[in-house]
Amino acid sequence: MKIDIPQVLGATDVSIDLYCFTIADGVPFALNHDTAGLELWYRREGAVEVDMTSSIQALAGLDAAHADGGVEPYIEIPGLARVDVVDATCAASGSPKYVIVGGILAGKEIVPVKIPLTAGNPYTAVGQSVDHAAAIADLPTNAELSTALGTADDAVLSALTTIATAIDTIDDLLDTEVAALTSDLAKVPKSDGVVSLNATVLAAIADAMLNRDMATGTDSGSTTVRTVRQALRALRNKVSESGGTVTITKEDDATASWTTAITGTPAVTASDPAGP
Repeated sequence: MKIDIPQVLGATDVSIDLYCFTIADGVPFALNHDTAGLELWYRREGAVEVDMTSSIQALAGLDAAHADGGVEPYIEIPGLARVDVVDATCAASGSPKYVIVGGILAGKEIVPVKIPLTAGNPYTAVGQSVDHAAAIADLPTNAELSTALGTADDAVLSALTTIATAIDTIDDLLDTEVAALTSDLAKVPKSDGVVSLNATVLAAIADAMLNRDMATGTDSGSTTVRTVRQALRALRNKVSESGGTVTITKEDDATASWTTAITGTPAVTASDPAGP
């Protein structure tokens, strides 16, 4: 089934095109008003078929005036024929949805046509359907568009203002941090782009190292590796002698850090400095 051009309820002088071919081989068949055994019919949606066979008649050509039941084949398009349906086909009474037009011919297939029915002109001056025209009529007016766009503009402006404020905040923060970093870098002495430490910095580092609590930081834990921390422990932490072995403790004055063997009789057998 193919769908033909929509028609208005109550339309008259409606012509359609029916296609006919031989069932056995699918070869198009020239449909004429005098084709033996030809029957034509139409059926409105929800109703029974109505026979139009008695109205079949010849037309004076494809461009001839409408005649109910008229049949005329297309010369240059095999299998296609113009059929003028009776006016009752699209009558205002009956189902307002569609009508199907077809035919019966032994050994031949006549492809029926479905014609949608509309309550008004299915086309406007520019070829638009009634539904499209109604949709266009529902479009907002200039005043409605102006109001809607104004509201949208306000929302966009508010969002842009928020973004601008955030950018300003970030910019101010960058200015502050960059200025602070620049100031700190300016304090680092450099020579030809290579950082070098002046006497003030070196003194500060030395003071910090000399004043560092040996109990902090990472202790290698080794009793054999000779570190500065171990060397200083012999001067500041608890030292004791027993059987020719001197034990130097860690900062808790209890845990051994390293030991050393001595020869001879020690003048001092223990040193236990006070304080932490």
